[in-house]
Amino acid sequence: MSSLTALIVTVGMYAQMSDTDSGAKDDKTVYKETFDTQEAFDTFIIINANNDKVTWRYNKNEKHAECYYASKETNDDWLITPEISLKAGKVYQVSFDTWASGSYYTEKLSVWYGQGKEPSKYDVLLPTLAIKYGVASLSNTVTIKANGNYRIAFHAESPANQYALNLDNIVVKEIASAAAPAAVTFMTATPGDKGELKATVSFTSPEKAIDGNAISSLT
Repeated sequence: MSSLTALIVTVGMYAQMSDTDSGAKDDKTVYKETFDTQEAFDTFIIINANNDKVTWRYNKNEKHAECYYASKETNDDWLITPEISLKAGKVYQVSFDTWASGSYYTEKLSVWYGQGKEPSKYDVLLPTLAIKYGVASLSNTVTIKANGNYRIAFHAESPANQYALNLDNIVVKEIASAAAPAAVTFMTATPGDKGELKATVSFTSPEKAIDGNAISSLT
């Protein structure tokens, strides 16, 4: 059963800490690709599903992956990572940077994950997105059900006569166990009286874990 919890928080000059201040370390990253070299790009699988003259390629000057437009048909091009070892019961965050090359154009991209080399058998991670000019840092999470080697697939779906879809800085990071409690809800903060440097923070504890199973207690 969920319960209402109240905490008294004392506010001081140095109460807010950055990740660096708190000693947080990036030790949960299981895959990272910044496309610094052609050789790095060449580790990916490229599928030109509509067999036209354009597909994903490496931009050696700006060091990222890109997929140019087709003049008569929608892009149908996959860029698929190498295998990434993921563990059952873990929650992973997949993040990446993407952008359209021209301010007057809208590119389309969806993201998938799965095992093997056939993306038609994958599950959707992010449904089709409208990608605009200017770098967008996007992410979503996935809970893995079975140990194994998985791939992340980026599907270029831009309509004809756009410009170019760009991709960089792919990161897969373990962020939690699926058995961990879900987020608290109904959080509120009540400031102290007469400018007193404290606040009362109230919230409802979760009843379920991230994987949806009931949790018996919180410690």
